[in-house]
Amino acid sequence: NSLGRYCSDATGSTTCGRRAALQQLSLAFASLAVLSSAPARAARPEGVNRPELLPKGEVQSVLDLENFLTSGQERFLQKDIAAIEKKRGIKIRILTQRYPQTPGLAIKDYWQLDDRS
Repeated sequence: NSLGRYCSDATGSTTCGRRAALQQLSLAFASLAVLSSAPARAARPEGVNRPELLPKGEVQSVLDLENFLTSGQERFLQKDIAAIEKKRGIKIRILTQRYPQTPGLAIKDYWQLDDRS
């Protein structure tokens, strides 16, 4: 049994049932997940609110702050989004960003996000 190496009793014997072995394995993975995520939580960036990064004028459904899209792709997406929004009555928005160059919380007001977004 290949799971036997994850299960042993006080005498060092590696004989145990599949359920016990899986419980031991699950516990090991859970411990590893907690340990590996602790530094990530500590390094989490603080909330950002930078409305100056948002364009002035008419609200756009596609904001490509990182220039990942060509102007043609951006126009295509805006056209498709407008058609879907009209047909379905929902809001669709696309934002490309990279921390710390992000409008953060300001995007919510800019796009007037609500329960239809």
